[in-house]
Amino acid sequence: MDPDSTVAHYQLSWIYQKSGQIKKAVNSLERVVELRPNSAPACNTLAMLYLEQNYCLDDALILSKRAVKLKPIASY
Repeated sequence: MDPDSTVAHYQLSWIYQKSGQIKKAVNSLERVVELRPNSAPACNTLAMLYLEQNYCLDDALILSKRAVKLKPIASY
């Protein structure tokens, strides 16, 4: 897998989520946001995972606000 492929990391995060490997899902999404900080879906999904895990709550708020700013009409 290309370590700089945001598509691969995003899809991998969904696989990890579905299989209950939340830590790995978070790691994959953090990589997506690192590579593409303006990816609203990645920001939103990472924020939701942070909230579900009660982890990095300040970052979750920042990511949620960024997602809404980037895609204000999305159904988050």
